[in-house]
Amino acid sequence: MDAVLEIEFPVITKGRINQEEIEYARMKISKTLLHSSATVTHATVRLTREPDPARDRPAIAEATLNMKGRVIRAHVGASAMTEAIDLLDARLRRRIEEANDRRRALSMRHRDDGPGEWRHGAIPSERPARFERHIDERELVRHKSFAVAHQTIDEAAFDLEALDHDFFLFRDERSDSDAVIWRFEGHYGLIEVDPDASPAPDTVADVEQMSIPVPTIDVEAAIEHLDVEGGPFVFFLNEETGRGNVVYFRYDGHYGLIEPAE
Repeated sequence: MDAVLEIEFPVITKGRINQEEIEYARMKISKTLLHSSATVTHATVRLTREPDPARDRPAIAEATLNMKGRVIRAHVGASAMTEAIDLLDARLRRRIEEANDRRRALSMRHRDDGPGEWRHGAIPSERPARFERHIDERELVRHKSFAVAHQTIDEAAFDLEALDHDFFLFRDERSDSDAVIWRFEGHYGLIEVDPDASPAPDTVADVEQMSIPVPTIDVEAAIEHLDVEGGPFVFFLNEETGRGNVVYFRYDGHYGLIEPAE
């Protein structure tokens, strides 16, 4: 069993966050790190209080850990900051335990699980509501995918849950092409560039292969699709790079773009 590296971690704040809330977050997350069996080499906690009083859950708490090279992330929202920190701590503890159990979970072929069990307990928890920003005020924020060069669908599903994302862009090792997996009606949906070119998924996770066309367009056109369709994201082939990209609505109301890390 690996020993947890006791580390100091920053607590980054935005908005009106008092010192008691900072110390409470530090105390809660420190205990979680110290009682886990995984080696944590780096951690960051972020506390945000949104200024809009009309928001149902203006207190947002986030954490990012590096566990032996694997990124673990948790993101929650609540009406009060201490409540958000408690939810973050519970969710983060669960993510760490799930990471330790990854090999066992991926090797389990016969199971009788309740709702959300294979998904590592990731039945949706309290998430911050998306801010309805006017279209003229939205900006594009770019990020690189955390995915490794090639992954199985099960590995991508695990990373989706470990990172606490709603969808995950990865390189499917079956087809050697970009794909997206996301939470879909109690299980997972899978979008591939050419689903007919690869065999049907043989997975531990409950995955539905979707027949959704993947357009070859530029980022601006993908954003137009997102605005018109109003869905959570648009998966497309970037006509400049030939790689799969995803545009989506961020919680702050801006556009996000995920593109493969080279």
